[in-house]
Amino acid sequence: MDSPLKPDGIVRNSNLTYFPTNDILCLEVRDMTVTKLKAKNQLTIPSAIVKRLHLKPDELFAVDVEDNFIKLIPVKLEPRYTAEELKAIDKTVAQEKTGAKTLKPGKEFSRYIKKITK
Repeated sequence: MDSPLKPDGIVRNSNLTYFPTNDILCLEVRDMTVTKLKAKNQLTIPSAIVKRLHLKPDELFAVDVEDNFIKLIPVKLEPRYTAEELKAIDKTVAQEKTGAKTLKPGKEFSRYIKKITK
């Protein structure tokens, strides 16, 4: 397999060409959309990509850096509690307001909620 690094110092892949010019690394973009980082660190995802990946408003992304590339990975979060468990939590909070039962957050709380919803 050919190395992307050429003897002249130019690095190429399918859409990008990196080449050193006066100690500055320049980038040539082909067949890609360029987007701008806004003042509040916001990027606009091009509509073609939104349509291609079927992205929806308020979609969540895991963000990672790999080499010098930013990866945005759409994620789906599952709710921690079912609707029935949330109703039980509300009921418990209302009942326990005066004589509160102390539970540690996490596993102890989850076990208690599952126990009272059975």
